Amino acid sequence: MIPTCSWCASDAYVDDYDEVNDLALCTGPGHGEQRMFQPKAEHAAQKAHQNSLSYLSDGIAADLGLYDTLPDLLNPGEWADTPTVEYRLGIQEPDTYKTLLDRWGHVSQGPRKYSTTSFVGSTLGQLSRATNVTYKPGQGTGIFKGNSSIGFWTLEPVPAETTVMTWKRCAEDLGVDPNTWPFS
Repeated sequence: MIPTCSWCASDAYVDDYDEVNDLALCTGPGHGEQRMFQPKAEHAAQKAHQNSLSYLSDGIAADLGLYDTLPDLLNPGEWADTPTVEYRLGIQEPDTYKTLLDRWGHVSQGPRKYSTTSFVGSTLGQLSRATNVTYKPGQGTGIFKGNSSIGFWTLEPVPAETTVMTWKRCAEDLGVDPNTWPFS
């Protein structure tokens, strides 16, 4: 039996399947490097989660196409904080971003219980529970420095060497004051 890589949806690049230990390697062109996976365990997890993933097909994030758009804003090998991903969304999908701002506003406009940044982070969190988006906590920077814990996101597989893109670094690279928000 040659297993199918769940990321490539193909068995064409799967090598060295060890059925006893349930380990396989995929060298598909969509991977930054070889992907080691457990086909039987993945299949069992997919079956268990099929019903729980239905929430990705409806709601505001689905209606706006964010489940497809947000992963495209992540760079392999880079941990990007939520504000950086939010900024990229504002650049790539300005109409969608305006819709979010009109609905929830932004912390740069004053204190609020929920914001566009919160919504983007929540949507990335949903993706991390259902897809190859991965999360780790970090410290907010720039206008977000008051946040002691902020989400950082990347795509699996996470290479051994990664870079970190904070809002402060992103803004400085763009020549923008990191203590402001360019879309508010």
